[in-house]
Amino acid sequence: MKGKKTEKGLLSALRQSIRGDFEGFFLYYQLLVFAESGEIMGAEALLRWKKEPYGEVMPDRLIPLLEKEDCFFDLGRWILQQAMQDGKLFLRKKPDFILNVNISVRQMEQKGFVKELFSLLQAQRFPFQNLCLELTERGKLEHMKRLNDTFSLLRRCGLKIAIDDFGTGTAALHLLRNLQVDYLKIDRLFVAEIVENKADQAIVKAVIDCAEQLQIHVCLEGVENQEQLQYLSRFPAEIHQGYYYGKPIQRKEFLALL
Repeated sequence: MKGKKTEKGLLSALRQSIRGDFEGFFLYYQLLVFAESGEIMGAEALLRWKKEPYGEVMPDRLIPLLEKEDCFFDLGRWILQQAMQDGKLFLRKKPDFILNVNISVRQMEQKGFVKELFSLLQAQRFPFQNLCLELTERGKLEHMKRLNDTFSLLRRCGLKIAIDDFGTGTAALHLLRNLQVDYLKIDRLFVAEIVENKADQAIVKAVIDCAEQLQIHVCLEGVENQEQLQYLSRFPAEIHQGYYYGKPIQRKEFLALL
């Protein structure tokens, strides 16, 4: 009961923050690098919220609470707008920089989403080809054809599409079979013990081989140390992400890094 009260209080505080011009919300950025060279490819924007007495709250707690709320769409719009504003600064340092922003299935399926997204891109003067939308597997994909039509339209306009946390959802292979995407991000769950876990080794190899046949780029999430990196070098995954390359940092620090 205490836990439910805590979550209820947190949800109320989150709603209040969204209504109060998103006070307490901010973004971190985590590097995406080319596996072979270690060169920076771009970054993923990661949501955070901080307010007493809750402290700093991570997305895996924030998003499930807010996903069914109407204010979730307002927050999604704010994330996109803030990430584009920061991304323009990153592009001045690195013109080919790719900005990854997480989008839920519910956002994608909202009426008017594409029109609103294009309006934001135009208002921010952010290049379409430098934005990648990461779709999480959390949502229940009931309208696969409609979602794929949206993906096709976005990709024709130059945007990139990624499936995030691949392998942890209930329909991972179903997504790969039915959705036309540019990137597949294999969840850190399969990378954490890959040096000694034969099942993880086989799964990662099979997914990469499949993606290669479908001409989909692969990103391995959760690369944490030199031992993992050395083992992962045998796989033709083009992109890496993880603490080995850098922890998530705020805009000012990220600009200094670039």
